[in-house]
Amino acid sequence: MMGMVWSDYKELISLEKIKAVGILRGITIRAMAEASGYSESHFWNVLEGRFIPDTEHIAKLCAFLECSVDDVVEFYGYEVKEIYTKKDPFIEHTPKTGEIYTVSYEPLRNLILYHYGQKNYNIKMTELLNKIPVLGSTEKQRENMQKVLQGNRERFKEKGVLGTGGVNKLDGGIGGKKKMCFKHDRPLNMRYVYSLCKLLGCTPAWVMTYK
Repeated sequence: MMGMVWSDYKELISLEKIKAVGILRGITIRAMAEASGYSESHFWNVLEGRFIPDTEHIAKLCAFLECSVDDVVEFYGYEVKEIYTKKDPFIEHTPKTGEIYTVSYEPLRNLILYHYGQKNYNIKMTELLNKIPVLGSTEKQRENMQKVLQGNRERFKEKGVLGTGGVNKLDGGIGGKKKMCFKHDRPLNMRYVYSLCKLLGCTPAWVMTYK
C-alpha cells in the first residue's frame, strides 16, 4: 500500500464548483464561509485549492446550500464506475432552518451493506479502510509511516489483525482510529474520502453526506 503526501492531492480534489453553486443560490462567499465554519479569508484558500477541508466543514456547507457533496466537490485521477452514474447514492436530505448539521458516512455504510450484507459488513468495511494509503505531510514522514505499518503487519500477521501502533500518532487516523471515525461520523480530512472513492470507483456522495 503506497502512501501519499498532502501535496499529492492538490490536483485531485477540486472545490471550484462551490462558487457556481453559490452564484446559482444567490449566496455570497462570506455567507458560505460562515456556514462552513471558516473565516472568509480561509474559505478563499479552500476555493483556490490551497487548503483541503475536513468532512465536517463540507457537510455543513452542503446542508447550508441544501445540496449533495457531489455538487460542491469533484475528484480527479480515476474513473467512476458506470453503476454509480446510473443511480442515486443512499442518502436523504431533510434540511431545516436553524438546525446544526454535521458529517455522516451513512452512504458508505449503506453501500457496504448493499453489496455484502450485514453478516460480512464488519469484515468488508475493515478490509476497505485498511486499503486507504498512508498519508503524511512530507516524503520523510510518509516513509516513516510505511516502515512502522509494515513492521506492525509482520508482527501481527499470525494473529490475523492489522497492527497500527505508532502510525496512529503520526497520521492521526489510520487503522483503528480511522475505522471508528467512519463508524461514529467523526470529521476526517477529505483526502480519506478521495482514497475511498478511488478504491470504490464512486463519487464522494456515495461515501458521505450530512445529518
